[in-house]
Amino acid sequence: MVRFLESEERNAVVKEGVIMFDKKPIVIKQWKSDIEVMKEIVDKVPLWIKIPRLEANYWGKAALTKISSLVG
Repeated sequence: MVRFLESEERNAVVKEGVIMFDKKPIVIKQWKSDIEVMKEIVDKVPLWIKIPRLEANYWGKAALTKISSLVG
């Protein structure tokens, strides 16, 4: 559990939704008094990949979507 001093900081972190800690994804949710603590199914996690020397003609949305679908 984390307490933020500024609501702007809290909102920025909650907006991200997922952060990485020790190379593991951590799901961030705002606390509510009626929250049920349980494992949640995560179906999307932001991921950065490096593709060295990717030619500029593959930088379009269609090409990057196809490449990213191969990653996961």
